[in-house]
Amino acid sequence: MISVAYIDDDSHIALIVCLLCQRQGGITMHAFSSGPEALEMLSRSPVDVIISDYDMPGMNGIEFLAILRSRGDLTPFILFNGTGNTGEITWAVNRYPAVMFLARGSTVHGQIPRLVMMIRMAAQQSTVQRG
Repeated sequence: MISVAYIDDDSHIALIVCLLCQRQGGITMHAFSSGPEALEMLSRSPVDVIISDYDMPGMNGIEFLAILRSRGDLTPFILFNGTGNTGEITWAVNRYPAVMFLARGSTVHGQIPRLVMMIRMAAQQSTVQRG
């Protein structure tokens, strides 16, 4: 079972993403509405993959990622967002290890198969790296 932390301030989108990913089988999703909330949980209970929205109040997805990496947390990370600074997202993908990006587009439903594929690929790479 792949354990995933999903951070998104939009509870409606978080619910949809979590339900649709879990329906694919083999994935357990844990939703968080903010970076600080997720950081607290991740310090106690690590996951296989982290997915975060970019555009959130207080702490955006890249700021959240920077804190994780500064703590030495190299958990595979997927930026999954509908809007955001494309330049900053590209910089983060190139700057930090184990980071992927997927645009949500106009409909979340349409990207779920691709997101699930990325989750499985990231979890497999993480397992190989841990040996």
